[in-house]
Amino acid sequence: MRLVRNSDEIKVSVAKIPKDNGKPKEKAIKSKPSTSGFCIRCGEKIKLNPMAPYCLKCFNSWKKFENEEYEEKFCHICGKPNNSSLIKPSCYGCYTANKNVLEFPLV
Repeated sequence: MRLVRNSDEIKVSVAKIPKDNGKPKEKAIKSKPSTSGFCIRCGEKIKLNPMAPYCLKCFNSWKKFENEEYEEKFCHICGKPNNSSLIKPSCYGCYTANKNVLEFPLV
């Protein structure tokens, strides 16, 4: 009986505690994206325009075959290595952060 009585008295609850290290979280501030981007083939700095993600030299090379799904090497927005293409010129993180600000080939 004593065990039953003790088990009725003890109540356990579980709550998930965020890992914020005691610091209040800062809200992400949406800022206007930079006006410079990167060529998705060579990584050269160019004007930011997801509809035209190649530098002139790389565009002329791409134009010979015109394969919109040809896998390139860099993200057009951040310039980091990424499997991008003409129809998907940016990495997922850059796309989600800028999809409401920039025009992208695929919607």
